[in-house]
Amino acid sequence: KNRAVRRRSHPHHPEKPQTTARRLGRRDDRTGASPAACQRQRNETTIDEMAAAKLKWGKRAFDLVIEAGADGETLKQVVESLTGVPTDRQKLLCTKLWKGALKDDTVLPEFPPSKGKAKPFVVTLIGSAEKLIEKSLDERPLFEEDLTQEEVWRLRRGQDADAEMADAVDIVALQREVGMDRDDGKADAYQYNRLVTGLPQRQINNTLVGRKNGPDPTLKGEEAMTLGMELRRAYIASIAVLPNGTVVSGSDDGHIHLWSRCQMLKDVRHAGSAVDLVAAFPPPVNTGTDGGGRHAAFVSSGAGSVCLWTEVGDPLARVDVHPGTTPASLATGRMAGGTSYMAACSRVTRQTDPGMFRLVPQNEAERQRRREAMDREEAIANQLARESRLVRVWFHSNAGPPVQEVVPPESGNASSAATCLIDVDGMLVCADESGCLRLFEWTQDEHRARHRHRRAYFQFRSRKVACMERIKKATIAVSVLPGLDQVVQSALQINVSVPRGV
Repeated sequence: KNRAVRRRSHPHHPEKPQTTARRLGRRDDRTGASPAACQRQRNETTIDEMAAAKLKWGKRAFDLVIEAGADGETLKQVVESLTGVPTDRQKLLCTKLWKGALKDDTVLPEFPPSKGKAKPFVVTLIGSAEKLIEKSLDERPLFEEDLTQEEVWRLRRGQDADAEMADAVDIVALQREVGMDRDDGKADAYQYNRLVTGLPQRQINNTLVGRKNGPDPTLKGEEAMTLGMELRRAYIASIAVLPNGTVVSGSDDGHIHLWSRCQMLKDVRHAGSAVDLVAAFPPPVNTGTDGGGRHAAFVSSGAGSVCLWTEVGDPLARVDVHPGTTPASLATGRMAGGTSYMAACSRVTRQTDPGMFRLVPQNEAERQRRREAMDREEAIANQLARESRLVRVWFHSNAGPPVQEVVPPESGNASSAATCLIDVDGMLVCADESGCLRLFEWTQDEHRARHRHRRAYFQFRSRKVACMERIKKATIAVSVLPGLDQVVQSALQINVSVPRGV
């Protein structure tokens, strides 16, 4: 304004102040409104009106009117009327109005004000207006990626598939799935993977089928497959076979490996630092008894702890035995009601220092401390000896953690430690170092209370029982340490050099 005033008083520029004043204070000639009011009016008019847009569908373009506040389903119906593409096949893209593909429940936002000459929004349509002809399952083409391995094998074999399935022999850890083409094209033993080396699948299958149909089903004495690494530092302490055919191996470094179909399924870790024993549970009566498919499949013990696992290697429960002991033998079984149980007898692992009391006390205070220390050591030794004579049984179900029950020794063999346990048709057989065999069975009443019954008792002639194994129903083989006299008159005695395994 000061500049305009100065120019207005200048004698040589009489018209300049008027021109400057009109440029600075210009108003709309038609409405008389200020420039800011005109801009606000244009913005409000743009928001209230419908926005013009271009719909691009491949190489074709359509004029499309988009109304602010409408939902995506309404806009798709408009697009269907223009292009003929059904709403369920439409994919509408417009980066200025919405993100990604337009959804049916998306509300279109208010359109942003345009600067200068407004350009129409571009909406891209992806979809086809052609109608698909639905074919039946029999008329559709088959793709190998959509079929199971058994279905592919049956299509390739044709009519010979049923005959081969009837003669098939399936060892889960040794062979591939039944119905797969077991001809791997190998002539000699080869490395299946980093941990498995064995004979070709075709040779294994032919040998097993010949043993099944031949007159002599005995073992051939030929190594078929090696599972694991021979150069591994850990040693395998125990193995077991689950009801589904999976082989479980426990190592002295605490690792448990599950083997199936010529490969290692899982590597899990026992709660302790080493695994001494693994044992498999019998197959469950029904899946609902032990937690809907999470039933106990096997148990591992070592380093003072016992762990329960599922058939896929998931942990279920863990129990700890008395400090200074570790399970010496494991037995697993199922009661008549379907509840699974496991039993363990312990051996003493605590080692005492023979030179603990080698120093002679010099005064009465030292002699008193020595007597107290000797009393403590004697109490610990007595407690560990008592623990080795007990048999602990745990009952496991989906009702909660395992419930423990202690089976005491016989009154006549109170000083004999338990050595071996085995399950025979749902009954527990306990053996000790004095040659005593006891058979226990548990029953449940109408209140689901468990009761223990001793069904049988047998005493060997001062022979320590080293091992037991079930041969068939109600029949077991017992291995005892050697002696001079006949063990049992009615039993078949086989003399072996080291009778520590059956």
